[in-house]
Amino acid sequence: NGALGILSAALGAAVADGKLPSNPCKGIKKVSVEITRPAALDPVQVERIRAAMPTVRDAVLWSLLAYAGLRPGEAVGLTWGSVGHVLVIDRSFNDGEWRSTKTGKRRTVEVIAPLAEDLELLRAEDAQPGDLVCPSYSGGPIDWTNWRHRVWLPTIEKAKVQAAPYDGRHTYASLLINEGRPLPYVTAAMGHASAMTTLKHYTHLFDEARLAGFTPMVDAVHAARAELTGRRLGTPDRVRSMFDHRTIDAEGHPWKGAPLRRKRRSGRRDSNPRPSAWKADALAN
Repeated sequence: NGALGILSAALGAAVADGKLPSNPCKGIKKVSVEITRPAALDPVQVERIRAAMPTVRDAVLWSLLAYAGLRPGEAVGLTWGSVGHVLVIDRSFNDGEWRSTKTGKRRTVEVIAPLAEDLELLRAEDAQPGDLVCPSYSGGPIDWTNWRHRVWLPTIEKAKVQAAPYDGRHTYASLLINEGRPLPYVTAAMGHASAMTTLKHYTHLFDEARLAGFTPMVDAVHAARAELTGRRLGTPDRVRSMFDHRTIDAEGHPWKGAPLRRKRRSGRRDSNPRPSAWKADALAN
């Protein structure tokens, strides 16, 4: 359908210039496309994925998608200077380039308590406003394709949840709607160009929430974390720090056990190294 639209426009211009007698695409019908509903996870599924993440950085990256509705490029490009009581979303990192948001507009997203806890655990004492919240090993932006293959796929297999990273954004929309947020609020928080875009994707969620009753987002997330007792960030004895690639205890102090050892296969550092194998998983019992 996209190719047909472009070709038809080009041939239409040729007709207007007198280079063709008529547009051969005229009358060709577009292929009907079945509209699929976005997949939204429940908070327990979100927390199972979060608990299975190999590092705190990866868990926070997932929380930004599921509990703030950021697009992948927006989460990758988020800096600490944009983190406060709200997240200021005004740029993204996609295909190796810095760009504006999809709509070209700046927006703010409320930081709910569970997300604030995750961010605080990840934030280094010497973090600068321009530092990325979820950097690669080299300190630059994450290569999303590498992250998806090396971190995401093993994580969902471990968590036994079928999902795609973008499902986190749909989950956030679902949580907002089930909280009873009005349409203009959801549209603004999601960064949609118009309310029609929101309704196009989430009309069924508004209807379901209206009939089922509303549940505060924070309560839903806290209930899910309580269900996964002992798998919350900060509760394991050892958590891997993305800043110095050592292990730290739940209070943030260096663990005095054997240091992690990294094997380098070449002289070039990988922007998204595979998690080191160690006896205790970072975010599991």
